[in-house]
Amino acid sequence: MPLRDVFESSFDSDIDLVGRTKETTDHLKARVVEALDARRKEHDIQRGALKLEWTKMTKSLHDCEDMVEKCRVTLKLREESLRKARENALRSESINISPSMSTDPMKRRREMEKKKRIEEEAVIKKVEAEKQLAVCSAELRRKRKELECAKVNPVAFTY
Repeated sequence: MPLRDVFESSFDSDIDLVGRTKETTDHLKARVVEALDARRKEHDIQRGALKLEWTKMTKSLHDCEDMVEKCRVTLKLREESLRKARENALRSESINISPSMSTDPMKRRREMEKKKRIEEEAVIKKVEAEKQLAVCSAELRRKRKELECAKVNPVAFTY
């Protein structure tokens, strides 16, 4: 049975080849694939952290933009109320300048003082709104600058 020895040696060499192939794949897996998997997981963690940080920064920027817009609206409202208060005060003064016999001078003076006080309060509120707008605008500029810096320098990788 000469062919039997040939077949047996062929099967033995196949079994030996399979064993060496398995050892080689295990060695490659341990040395290369697992290292690459670990690195991929590390990158996924960093990518997730970057995404979270970017989301926080953009949300903060949008919130700040909304706040600036609210401050602008508030400032416009304060300017409008100041304009109305000044018109009321001027109207009261023009009424006081024209002689009116039926009204009491003390009552007119109190009314004028009240209108002036309202005008002063409107000026104070307008100044406060301007200050708030300036603060919010500065904060918005700072956050935009931070966001631009984050785009340029996202992460310092260490290997």
